[in-house]
This record gives sequence, C-alpha cells and structure tokens, in this order.
Amino acid sequence: MNNQLLLIDDEEVFNLIHSTLINHLDKSTKIIKYTSSMDALNFVTNCLIYNIPLPAIMFIDIRMPEMNGFELLDEFMKMGPDTFSNTRIYVVTSSLNEKDRIKSMGYPIVSGFKEKMMEKDQILEILHLKESTK
Repeated sequence: MNNQLLLIDDEEVFNLIHSTLINHLDKSTKIIKYTSSMDALNFVTNCLIYNIPLPAIMFIDIRMPEMNGFELLDEFMKMGPDTFSNTRIYVVTSSLNEKDRIKSMGYPIVSGFKEKMMEKDQILEILHLKESTK
C-alpha cells in the first residue's frame, strides 16, 4: 500500500507543522516535502518517467513563488487526470477567498480544499483514520 504524502508549500513552517502532526497521527506515512513548486513538479515528472508510484496524498498551497498552486495543478492536468487516479490532492491554503475554493474544486484531480492550519480531525479524515463527519 502506498503510504506516501507529498507536502508542497513555500513556507517551511507549514510543512514542518503538518509533517509533525501527520507523523504523530500515523508513523507509517512517509512524508516528502517541497518548498518549491518547480521542484515538486520535477519530482512528479520523474515519478512518471521512472514508473514510480505517485504519493497517495498531496497537499498543495495556492500562493507560492515561481509557480502558484493553480499553475501547478494546470501542469498536472496536462499529464492527464487519469495520471492522478490513485492520488488524492488537497489544496491547503490560508486564502479565505471563496473564488479560490471554487477554482480549486473545479479541477477534477482535486479531492478537497482545506484552510491552514489543518487540525487533527481533518488530517485523520484525509489519512482515513477517522470517519468523515460530512
């Protein structure tokens, strides 16, 4: 079973806080962190080139330099939505803009939109360690 999680956020503090919480909740999850969206795109591209399974879960921030989260999602879409059929992608952002939520959820590869900082229960649901309250 693929228990990898990819964190893509230019703010290292959020990667650190989320990875610490995830490790506390599920020590079996292998966390890969990128503060550069370009480096994360290269990682995903290399996974596809070398036939390496993509992480089961990805958290993507919207507001990043180089390439923002929407541009990164656009690049992922060019790879084909089926490429991400075994990956759940969550946009995780401090943006409170409803337009950002609507735009994020317009991508067929996006499973959810979460506000930073995610809380324990939200992460447990994403990791499927707790029943959804929806």
